[in-house]
Amino acid sequence: MNLVSIEKTLTDLTVQKVDLHKEFERKNNELTKKINDYKRLKELSLNNFDLNKITIAESLLEFSRGFNRKNNGPIRHAIDDIVNDFRCLRKEYFGTKDYSGFVNQEVQCTYGYGPRHGYVVFSVGLKNGVRQKEFTDEEKDACIYYLNHLLEDGKFTNIMKSKEEVK
Repeated sequence: MNLVSIEKTLTDLTVQKVDLHKEFERKNNELTKKINDYKRLKELSLNNFDLNKITIAESLLEFSRGFNRKNNGPIRHAIDDIVNDFRCLRKEYFGTKDYSGFVNQEVQCTYGYGPRHGYVVFSVGLKNGVRQKEFTDEEKDACIYYLNHLLEDGKFTNIMKSKEEVK
Protein backbone atom coordinates (compact mmCIF):
# COMPACT_ATOMS: atom_id res chain seq x y z
CA MET A 1 0.00 0.00 0.00
CA ASN A 2 1.15 3.49 -0.78
CA LEU A 3 -0.13 6.98 0.01
CA VAL A 4 -1.80 7.38 -3.40
CA SER A 5 -3.89 4.24 -2.97
CA ILE A 6 -4.81 5.23 0.58
CA GLU A 7 -5.98 8.69 -0.60
CA LYS A 8 -7.93 7.15 -3.47
CA THR A 9 -9.61 4.68 -1.13
CA LEU A 10 -10.47 7.46 1.34
CA THR A 11 -12.00 9.52 -1.48
CA ASP A 12 -13.99 6.55 -2.78
CA LEU A 13 -15.27 5.67 0.69
CA THR A 14 -16.27 9.28 1.35
CA VAL A 15 -18.21 9.42 -1.92
CA GLN A 16 -19.91 6.11 -1.08
CA LYS A 17 -20.88 7.47 2.34
CA VAL A 18 -22.35 10.66 0.82
CA ASP A 19 -24.28 8.61 -1.76
CA LEU A 20 -25.56 6.29 0.95
CA HIS A 21 -26.72 9.25 3.01
CA LYS A 22 -28.52 10.77 -0.01
CA GLU A 23 -30.22 7.44 -0.74
CA PHE A 24 -31.25 7.11 2.89
CA GLU A 25 -32.73 10.64 2.89
CA ARG A 26 -34.61 9.95 -0.36
CA LYS A 27 -36.07 6.66 0.90
CA ASN A 28 -36.82 8.12 4.34
CA ASN A 29 -38.71 11.04 2.75
CA GLU A 30 -40.58 8.64 0.46
CA LEU A 31 -41.62 6.42 3.37
CA THR A 32 -42.56 9.41 5.54
CA LYS A 33 -44.82 10.71 2.76
CA LYS A 34 -46.49 7.29 2.38
CA ILE A 35 -46.99 6.98 6.12
CA ASN A 36 -48.55 10.44 6.28
CA ASP A 37 -50.79 9.67 3.28
CA TYR A 38 -52.06 6.52 5.01
CA LYS A 39 -52.58 8.40 8.29
CA ARG A 40 -54.66 10.93 6.35
CA LEU A 41 -56.69 8.14 4.70
CA LYS A 42 -57.21 6.52 8.10
CA GLU A 43 -58.45 9.83 9.53
CA LEU A 44 -60.78 10.28 6.57
CA SER A 45 -62.12 6.76 7.00
CA LEU A 46 -62.64 7.22 10.75
CA ASN A 47 -64.65 10.34 9.95
CA ASN A 48 -66.88 8.39 7.53
CA PHE A 49 -65.70 9.97 4.29
CA ASP A 50 -65.99 7.85 1.14
CA LEU A 51 -62.39 6.76 0.50
CA ASN A 52 -63.23 5.41 -2.94
CA LYS A 53 -64.54 8.79 -4.11
CA ILE A 54 -61.62 10.63 -2.50
CA THR A 55 -59.11 8.35 -4.19
CA ILE A 56 -60.77 8.80 -7.58
CA ALA A 57 -60.96 12.58 -7.17
CA GLU A 58 -57.32 12.82 -6.08
CA SER A 59 -56.28 10.86 -9.16
CA LEU A 60 -57.92 13.54 -11.34
CA LEU A 61 -57.84 16.84 -9.46
CA GLU A 62 -54.75 18.88 -8.84
CA PHE A 63 -54.39 21.50 -6.16
CA SER A 64 -51.44 23.78 -6.04
CA ARG A 65 -50.77 25.45 -2.77
CA GLY A 66 -53.00 26.78 -0.16
CA PHE A 67 -55.72 24.65 1.40
CA ASN A 68 -55.12 27.11 4.23
CA ARG A 69 -55.81 29.98 1.78
CA LYS A 70 -58.65 28.45 -0.19
CA ASN A 71 -61.40 30.70 -1.44
CA ASN A 72 -64.80 29.17 -2.12
CA GLY A 73 -65.22 30.93 -5.50
CA PRO A 74 -62.72 28.81 -7.47
CA ILE A 75 -64.10 25.62 -5.92
CA ARG A 76 -67.65 26.60 -6.90
CA HIS A 77 -66.45 27.42 -10.44
CA ALA A 78 -64.77 24.01 -10.62
CA ILE A 79 -67.96 22.25 -9.51
CA ASP A 80 -70.01 24.14 -12.12
CA ASP A 81 -67.44 23.28 -14.77
CA ILE A 82 -67.44 19.58 -13.88
CA VAL A 83 -71.22 19.57 -14.26
CA ASN A 84 -70.65 21.04 -17.74
CA ASP A 85 -68.19 18.27 -18.70
CA PHE A 86 -64.97 20.07 -17.76
CA ARG A 87 -65.19 22.70 -20.53
CA CYS A 88 -62.82 25.14 -18.79
CA LEU A 89 -60.82 22.77 -16.58
CA ARG A 90 -59.46 20.95 -19.61
CA LYS A 91 -57.51 24.12 -20.50
CA GLU A 92 -57.47 26.31 -17.39
CA TYR A 93 -57.39 26.16 -13.63
CA PHE A 94 -59.35 28.24 -11.15
CA GLY A 95 -57.59 29.92 -8.28
CA THR A 96 -57.01 32.87 -6.03
CA LYS A 97 -54.10 35.27 -6.02
CA ASP A 98 -52.59 37.93 -3.84
CA TYR A 99 -51.44 41.19 -5.35
CA SER A 100 -50.39 44.52 -3.92
CA GLY A 101 -52.31 44.34 -0.66
CA PHE A 102 -55.34 42.62 -2.18
CA VAL A 103 -55.78 39.02 -1.08
CA ASN A 104 -57.77 36.09 -2.43
CA GLN A 105 -58.64 37.66 -5.77
CA GLU A 106 -60.13 35.04 -8.09
CA VAL A 107 -58.17 34.09 -11.22
CA GLN A 108 -58.59 31.70 -14.11
CA CYS A 109 -55.33 30.89 -15.91
CA THR A 110 -54.10 28.55 -18.61
CA TYR A 111 -52.13 25.59 -17.21
CA GLY A 112 -48.46 26.42 -16.95
CA TYR A 113 -49.13 30.13 -16.56
CA GLY A 114 -49.96 32.42 -13.70
CA PRO A 115 -51.70 35.74 -13.38
CA ARG A 116 -50.23 38.81 -15.04
CA HIS A 117 -49.89 40.45 -11.63
CA GLY A 118 -49.53 38.82 -8.22
CA TYR A 119 -49.11 35.17 -7.38
CA VAL A 120 -51.44 32.21 -6.96
CA VAL A 121 -52.10 31.17 -3.36
CA PHE A 122 -54.64 28.43 -4.11
CA SER A 123 -55.75 26.67 -7.27
CA VAL A 124 -57.82 23.73 -8.41
CA GLY A 125 -57.46 22.09 -11.80
CA LEU A 126 -57.05 18.76 -13.54
CA LYS A 127 -53.85 16.73 -13.52
CA ASN A 128 -51.89 16.95 -16.73
CA GLY A 129 -52.41 13.38 -17.88
CA VAL A 130 -56.22 13.42 -17.64
CA ARG A 131 -57.23 16.74 -19.16
CA GLN A 132 -58.32 15.33 -22.52
CA LYS A 133 -59.93 12.09 -21.36
CA GLU A 134 -63.63 11.35 -21.33
CA PHE A 135 -64.81 11.30 -17.73
CA THR A 136 -67.26 8.77 -16.39
CA ASP A 137 -70.22 9.77 -14.26
CA GLU A 138 -68.49 8.08 -11.33
CA GLU A 139 -65.39 10.25 -11.81
CA LYS A 140 -67.46 13.43 -12.10
CA ASP A 141 -69.42 12.47 -9.01
CA ALA A 142 -66.21 11.78 -7.05
CA CYS A 143 -64.76 15.18 -7.99
CA ILE A 144 -67.96 16.97 -7.02
CA TYR A 145 -68.09 15.01 -3.75
CA TYR A 146 -64.51 16.01 -2.93
CA LEU A 147 -64.96 19.67 -3.83
CA ASN A 148 -68.25 19.96 -1.94
CA HIS A 149 -66.56 18.62 1.17
CA LEU A 150 -63.87 21.27 0.75
CA LEU A 151 -66.63 23.88 0.65
CA GLU A 152 -68.86 22.61 3.40
CA ASP A 153 -66.92 20.46 5.81
CA GLY A 154 -64.32 22.07 8.06
CA LYS A 155 -63.09 18.71 9.30
CA PHE A 156 -62.43 17.55 5.73
CA THR A 157 -60.61 20.79 4.92
CA ASN A 158 -58.45 20.45 8.04
CA ILE A 159 -57.48 16.92 7.04
CA MET A 160 -56.52 18.22 3.58
CA LYS A 161 -54.47 21.00 5.20
CA SER A 162 -52.54 18.34 7.12
CA LYS A 163 -51.76 16.63 3.80
CA GLU A 164 -50.30 19.88 2.51
CA GLU A 165 -48.19 20.46 5.61
CA VAL A 166 -46.27 17.18 5.22
CA LYS A 167 -45.18 17.75 1.63
